Amino acid sequence: MFEKIPMAHMKIATWNLESINRLTPGREDAFLNAMEKVEADVWVLTETWTDFKLLPGYELVAQSSKARDLSPERRWVSIWARSSLTCEQLTIQSQPDRMACVRIVQPSQRDVVLVGTVLPWPGDKLWPGATGFCNALADQASDWTRLQEYNEAGSFLVAGDFNQAIPYQRWYGSKQAAKALQDQDLVCLTPGSDPLTGKPRIDHLCIGRDGLRPPVLRQVGTWEIPRLAGKPITDHSGVYADLDVG
Repeated sequence: MFEKIPMAHMKIATWNLESINRLTPGREDAFLNAMEKVEADVWVLTETWTDFKLLPGYELVAQSSKARDLSPERRWVSIWARSSLTCEQLTIQSQPDRMACVRIVQPSQRDVVLVGTVLPWPGDKLWPGATGFCNALADQASDWTRLQEYNEAGSFLVAGDFNQAIPYQRWYGSKQAAKALQDQDLVCLTPGSDPLTGKPRIDHLCIGRDGLRPPVLRQVGTWEIPRLAGKPITDHSGVYADLDVG
């Protein structure tokens, strides 16, 4: 039996900023205005930029390394947290260009380890097709296992762009990839479709099964994608989980 330790309330959000498109001042303002309304404690941003900065009161706490398949100013993953949180960046061994990890230290409560990730898409030249996805997932999962063991008494979360519907839906990943994800020691908090668009979610927040001792999931939600000059500023919907963890 685990001793009773009070849980910490935390709101974690993830959003793909589609950094293949240039970050203009108008686009940057639109991102920041939307994020301000979400009021997340921790942001896992994917397809972002090295010079993109969140609102005052947040700090960059972890970032993936320079990737050979991205231009130098872009990064696959950046994790931002409220300045009031105590965070420690943890080392990623398997795919440091596509993952970043942070430990959130909570005095008198169990710590939270959060991994931000981007998993392969169908046309990914480094990890092509369903087989490539499964190979990349197995590679990343070796780190997930190590990090869960490192934080055995606390909560473990993975968030980011999975490029895969959970459960599988046609055109949004593959059956093979969905099965490989379901075989991981994780529970997806964001299955199904986005209620605002009706499209299957491919950006997710997942929690280690041991973290279900239990976190209280208060709410999972999304927000409208802002538009600029009549066009959405990104092709991804964001998602957040409001939960008690520790």
